[in-house]
Formats: sequence, structure tokens, C-alpha cells
Amino acid sequence: MEQSVDRLFSEDLVHKAGQGYGADTKEYRKLGDFESYIFEVSYHGKPTILRLTHSSHRSPGQIEAELEWVNYLHQNGVNVSKPYSSSEGSYVVTLPVEGSFFYASLFEKAPGNRIEIQSEMFNDNLFYEWGRTTGQLHRLTTSFEPSGVKRPQWDEEELLYPEKVLPFTDLQFNKVADQLVHTVKSLPKSKETYGLIHSDIHSGNFFLHEGKLQLFDFDDSQYFWFVHDIAIPIYYSAWYKFQNGNKQERTEFSKVLLEQFLKGYEKEFHIDHSILKKLPLFLNLRDLVLFNVFHKKMDVENANERFKALLGEIKGRILSQDSIVDLNV
Repeated sequence: MEQSVDRLFSEDLVHKAGQGYGADTKEYRKLGDFESYIFEVSYHGKPTILRLTHSSHRSPGQIEAELEWVNYLHQNGVNVSKPYSSSEGSYVVTLPVEGSFFYASLFEKAPGNRIEIQSEMFNDNLFYEWGRTTGQLHRLTTSFEPSGVKRPQWDEEELLYPEKVLPFTDLQFNKVADQLVHTVKSLPKSKETYGLIHSDIHSGNFFLHEGKLQLFDFDDSQYFWFVHDIAIPIYYSAWYKFQNGNKQERTEFSKVLLEQFLKGYEKEFHIDHSILKKLPLFLNLRDLVLFNVFHKKMDVENANERFKALLGEIKGRILSQDSIVDLNV
């Protein structure tokens, strides 16, 4: 979390947010604080997830749009963590702090457990179900019509533009980044290839329960090509599984993951092969977003050498227009 936001946060906000939903925050447990503050609290005697998002990150309209879509998916059979309404009947509770705001949201806690990438359960069966659930989401989103504010288009994300977030200027880096974004912008769009997606379905954003995925954390949901939701599982799985490995190891693993993922995906929805072939572009785009978000959210100057080496690896791929894995699809 940025220092400017962290300075505004206090324990009192957790309790005020809980009061807005009638949730018990006496024994809350902090779960994360990267883009929002995430806590486990109690609601009607059950463990529940409380999220507090600063106004510098999302507007209340954007959050309402996210939760409207999540509720739509829940009502249509997707295993997602449904949102709860506040005591006043809205999804979002607003908490003013020093001329800015924190926006609270309350979610059902997903059943099941996280599957560690190095575990035996991170296998073909999981990859198949991962793809099937993603295809189900994409099939349903083609029929979704928001009632009010829409989630943002992908190119509204400031993390695509290094000149907006990096604490230094690198003209060559900026030029390559601009070329990448321009290339993606030029891709054709259709209702079967482009729409509202999760945009961050890596293994940290779902639990496995009785053989089915339970999705959560739709904070990054945006209008984007569906293939991006296929690139994300490949990118993070290859990176986390082979942090010290070489590109060949990552590629061989990713081929297996993609094959099983697409088998599951095609059970629910069809992916246009001409767009699927552009998957490396979306892997490269994730490199760009990660490089920029690390510089925005973290103290890179005082980071350890391992982390600095990771940043160097990512930057090298961006400048050489290379991908984290080589996939010919």
C-alpha cells in the first residue's frame, strides 16, 4: 500500500465499516493490504471478508459496478463470493478520512482451500476446472448489462503508462510500452472476444471446494479481451512454480496447463483462435503492469537483491519484447 494511503488508515475504520453492515469486528484478522485492506470478520456468526478501498484506487460507482456483476454471476451459478448489503441497503459503506474516503465492502468467505502451486493438487484436474470456470464466466458476461456505472475499459488503467507511475524517466522503456499498448488496442473486438472479465484469475484468487473453483477478488474486473483471463493463469503459474527456473521449464509446464485449461474452457464457451494466437501480447502486458505496480506500491530502492533481480528480468523482457514463456497457439 502507498504510504500516503497507509497514513490515513486506522483500526477505528475497521470497526466503523463493520458497524455499517452489522458485522462483528472485535476479533478481526488482517489478510492483506496491497491494493485494498482485507480483513476476516464475523457476520451472523460466520467468517466473512471485509474490504476497505481508498478513494485514490476506486470510486464508489466502480465498486458498485463490480459488486453488481459479482452478484449477477452468483445468481447465474458461478461459484463466487457474493457481496452483502449494508444496514442501509447499499453494497458500499463510505467512510470519510481527511478529505478523502475509504469505501467498505462485505463478502461471503469462499469455502475450500487455496491450492499451493508446488502441491500435487496443482495438476491437470485443477487446470481443467480452472478453464471451465473461466469459460462459464465469459459465457455469462456476454449477456450482462450493467444498470449504472460501468467498470473501466482496460486502457484506462494508469499502470499501462510508465510515465504516470515510475519515479524515473526512461524514454526507450516508455516507447516500447507505448508500442505494446498500441498493438493491443489495434486488435479486433466482438461480443465473443471482448467484454467484462475478472482480469486477475491467478491461483491466489480462488479456493478449491469439492472439486470446484470458488472465485473471489474481482477488484481488477474490467472490459478486456477474454484471452487476458487465459494469459493470467499461465503467467503467474509459470512464474511462481519456476521462480529460479529457466524459460524452457516454464514453457513446457505452460503447454500442459494451457492444453487442459482450454479443454475445460471449451465446455462452457468457445475461444476465437485468431485472438488466442495473440496470447503472448497479453503475457507481455502483464510484465508491464507488474513492473509499474511494483514501483508504485513498493520501496524499490531499498528492496533486497533478489527482488531487484526480478525487476531487472521483467524489464529485460519488456525491452526485448519477449514473453515469460514461448507458446505457439
